[in-house]
Amino acid sequence: LRALAQSHDEAAARWAADREVAAAKAKVARERAAGEATVAAKKRYEAELQKERQLQAEERERALKAAAASAARSKELALTKAAAAATSVAESARDVALAEQRERLVREKDEAIREARAALAFEAARLQLGAESAKAQQQLKLEQTEQRAVIKADQSQLEWQRQTQEAVDRAR
Repeated sequence: LRALAQSHDEAAARWAADREVAAAKAKVARERAAGEATVAAKKRYEAELQKERQLQAEERERALKAAAASAARSKELALTKAAAAATSVAESARDVALAEQRERLVREKDEAIREARAALAFEAARLQLGAESAKAQQQLKLEQTEQRAVIKADQSQLEWQRQTQEAVDRAR
């Protein structure tokens, strides 16, 4: 009976050790998954930010080309009118200057809007990254708490079995 009790105790100890090893492996796997999710979210955010910067650069280049074309057309118009009459040239130059000023103001306004949108996109991505990270950490804490509860329950069961076995042994 003692050998049977000792064999039973050894099996229970091996079972508890196996359980602890499995729980540790599961914890490491969850932590690795949470880290990988954070890295993936950061990469997505950086890719979106790079796309936004590239779009802004392309828009600036188009705006510069359009401004150059507009300036060239304005210059041709001014030269044609200068040949017709000197007064007309002065008025055209003034009109062109006003138009260019308006275009510049519109470009600056559009640029400010693009920058504000980029800043909002950056902030939204940063907040999303923070929320995903916090969610992953909260999930990890919950799982750790559950593991501790399972381990405590297993320990309580083993203690009860040991006490029961001792009582049976004493009764015999």
